[in-house]
Amino acid sequence: MFRSPDHPFTEGEIVTLVRGMDLTSDLVFSLSKLAVAGDQVASIAHQFNNALTVVLGQAELLTAWVSPVSGEAAQIENVRAQGKASGTKNPPVDQGPGA
Repeated sequence: MFRSPDHPFTEGEIVTLVRGMDLTSDLVFSLSKLAVAGDQVASIAHQFNNALTVVLGQAELLTAWVSPVSGEAAQIENVRAQGKASGTKNPPVDQGPGA
């Protein structure tokens, strides 16, 4: 809404424009806060995924070192199943000697 010098804004129009700018400013500020919160959540999820990948990699290595019929094997498999259920993708690892 542009006006020429011949037709200046009325006081009511100026008040309406300023209120609109205030609302826009508030919205931009709120969106920027949400963007920062989203970045923080993504960072936390990434760090959690890093730790979980290490745990799953160690569980994968341990399967080569324990008897498949032992209680430890069942516990390790439980760890692996829970990790896979979380959606973490861990790369294949070396199974150790004799694998």
